[in-house]
Amino acid sequence: TPPAANNGGAMGYEEWLKQQADGYKDSYDKQNAFIDEQKQMALKRAEDERQRSLVDARSSYEQNKASYGANAEAIASMGLAGSGYSEYFDSQAYAAQRADTQAANAQAEQSKQNAEQYASDAKWQAELTYQQNIDNNNAALAEYNEKKAEEKKAIFTDLLTNAGSGAYDAEQLKQLAANYGLDETQTQQILDSYYNA
Repeated sequence: TPPAANNGGAMGYEEWLKQQADGYKDSYDKQNAFIDEQKQMALKRAEDERQRSLVDARSSYEQNKASYGANAEAIASMGLAGSGYSEYFDSQAYAAQRADTQAANAQAEQSKQNAEQYASDAKWQAELTYQQNIDNNNAALAEYNEKKAEEKKAIFTDLLTNAGSGAYDAEQLKQLAANYGLDETQTQQILDSYYNA
């Protein structure tokens, strides 16, 4: 006789595999959201750092000018105020500011490119992992369904044989066919075999 059907409240393997696929998708979506969040934070940090560096460059420029604080006093005490020397001093301070500004912009651009590249690589890896998990899950589901179809065929054959032997009455055969998920055609063939016997 066929084994008893699992009609309890426990989750079946097929349901578990389908739930597993949903879990992979949920995990993949969360991972992508986390990657995007991390990228946005890195981009913001790069821009904040750039802005700080620009403020520092402007501040440094103002402090290094010939007309500022100790510099102004030293130039004035030497009698060079308004001379070419003070203009040279200002041009050097301006050149330093421009170099600091360009370095800050280049560093920020590099940091942003690194963040974009890291996010792209992480998303690609997440996609690859997700696809491998789904492929493995689908293969397990296909294998399970194939095995289930073979078992169903064996149950059908067993019930068909037992129907002809009179081991079960018509109502029992209908119930067993329903319990094992046999379709109407298979159920009718089993009942026909019973009535013919």
